[in-house]
Amino acid sequence: MEEALSCVRKMRDEELEMSLVTYSILVGGFAKIGNVQIGKRDGRSRIDAPIDIYHTMMDGYTMIKNEEKCIMVFDRLKECGFAPSVVTCGCLINLYTKVADTQSFSIVQLLVFLRSGAIPSMGKVYKALEVSDMMKSAGVKHNLKTCSMLINGFINLKDWANAFSIFEDVIRDGLKPDVILYNNIIRAFCGMGNVERAIRTVEEMKKERHRPTSRTFMPIIHCFARAGEMRRALDVFDMMRRSGCIPTVHTYNSLILGLVKAAGTMEKAVDILDEMLLAGMSPNEHSYTTIMHGYASLGDTGKAFEYFSKMKNEGLELGVYTYEALLKACCKAAGCKVL
Repeated sequence: MEEALSCVRKMRDEELEMSLVTYSILVGGFAKIGNVQIGKRDGRSRIDAPIDIYHTMMDGYTMIKNEEKCIMVFDRLKECGFAPSVVTCGCLINLYTKVADTQSFSIVQLLVFLRSGAIPSMGKVYKALEVSDMMKSAGVKHNLKTCSMLINGFINLKDWANAFSIFEDVIRDGLKPDVILYNNIIRAFCGMGNVERAIRTVEEMKKERHRPTSRTFMPIIHCFARAGEMRRALDVFDMMRRSGCIPTVHTYNSLILGLVKAAGTMEKAVDILDEMLLAGMSPNEHSYTTIMHGYASLGDTGKAFEYFSKMKNEGLELGVYTYEALLKACCKAAGCKVL
């Protein structure tokens, strides 16, 4: 199993996210050889598994957002005499920036979340900061991964000041930002509306010989599309492809939405959808529904129903927003005023 743990460490080094299947295989492997046993002997804790398996279990529980189980594994780790390392603390920071803190929301907000089926994703960043303080007390230094997690947590809260404060700490401590950290900072600049600074950051990371990824360009494209600056959004999209990055479905959807909202660009929106199909990407519910709403605004019931049929034929979910597009198209075609 040492070879298996080496694979895990290599995945972490390469910033590859483990899936539930990966976790199941690893934990199952240790269980089969009887190497995950936590018990008591002579009043003292006993462990046969290395600390890596505990980190893996904590990561797994974080992935399914099970805070209770993750903390239980952490407590057992301490009982067995292991001192929390930067990896251990990173597991906890990752947990607290992902687990929803429903106590921070009002009753009205919670009702909205429950009705929509959405889960608040702002996390318990204040608890992540408590872990950061614990690290300082224990003399454990942050690494790029833990800093990125904290920055991401603050970005989700739209707390730009603290996100940039941590980035400044990274520079001050002599750490060299990696692609993930740069991507988070670019996302922060776009979130606060400073897209020009985001573009300059892309150039900075290139100078540091970091290759941009799809996640580097996505927030910039989304920011321009949301502002209706479609020419610039498409320019960044071309830059993204020239850099060798493969656009995601989310990237295409941002462009389609921006073009649908812009006057006189419906044909271009359809071209992007067709380009998406030619690239081997499967449009999702948002892709087709956005196109439907575009044709609905024009009162083109034929086209709206055409894409509705495509959604049905491809087995995609037909939600309220989809049917709203049809109703909107019918009312518009009938000369009714659509609010």
